Amino acid sequence: MSITVIFTGPDGHTHFRDESLGPGKTDMRAVVFPRQPAVGWEITESPAGFQSTVVTPRVPRTLVVLEGELEIRASDGEARIFRAGDVLRATDTNGKGHSSAVPGLHPARVLNIVSQD
Repeated sequence: MSITVIFTGPDGHTHFRDESLGPGKTDMRAVVFPRQPAVGWEITESPAGFQSTVVTPRVPRTLVVLEGELEIRASDGEARIFRAGDVLRATDTNGKGHSSAVPGLHPARVLNIVSQD
């Protein structure tokens, strides 16, 4: 399984890359991928048409889109659309940050899993 990571490069801009979660192991006919550290979670719901200012998360976090679509724009100009079931790991805790928007006619509901520092 792969996820998208947004990170700060040496140039201070944020960029996307796709990463593998590593090999999963089969447990009762389900594939289980390596456990990731977390300290808490929250669910956000943003209305259709929402647009954020540029943000840099205080700590790394993992976003799982539950419903709707979420557009993330890196400071290098690249934008990606994340839909229900997509996973984004935001590690750009410094640099020029990223912005988000909710395109389309429906709100976006996102699970935010806060990581350890």
